[in-house]
Amino acid sequence: MPQLKPSPNTNTNTTNTTIPFFYRFTFTVIEPLTTLYGVVMALFFPELLMRDYFSRGLVAYAPETKTLYTQIGGLWAYFAWNGYFVLGGVLDRELWRRLLSGMLVGDFIYYFAAAEAVGGWAAFLDVSTMSSLDVLQTAVLAYMSLARVLFMLGVGMTEESAKGKGE
Repeated sequence: MPQLKPSPNTNTNTTNTTIPFFYRFTFTVIEPLTTLYGVVMALFFPELLMRDYFSRGLVAYAPETKTLYTQIGGLWAYFAWNGYFVLGGVLDRELWRRLLSGMLVGDFIYYFAAAEAVGGWAAFLDVSTMSSLDVLQTAVLAYMSLARVLFMLGVGMTEESAKGKGE
């Protein structure tokens, strides 16, 4: 993990210099690793990504859409980069909030697309139709989304780690 330090563009007297371990580990280790798995799937196994992750086998991969999967792989690589190198390199809570809020928007768009691919929200949320892979993938993304929301709400932050919020 990169060396953590306060952002050079912030005053460390008013900016958080303590990000709890739970958030640091989740967003700088777990998320980049799971995201890199998605990058590999998008770049090298798009047919499996469509079948096993995007549509529960309801939509077939179309080879003429390969460019879209390459673009998705690039976007996910950017997310992994931000998690490991940006969040892993600074302790500026406001920077973390900004990046994580953008990633949360991406999470919700992903949920919308996943529901769209399987025929709507009722089908997406029907656990009885999910494979074990669907359950795992959905649980991992739900964990990341929940952790982002908790961070935004300041859950688990100490008084020291909350300094600078709104200042």
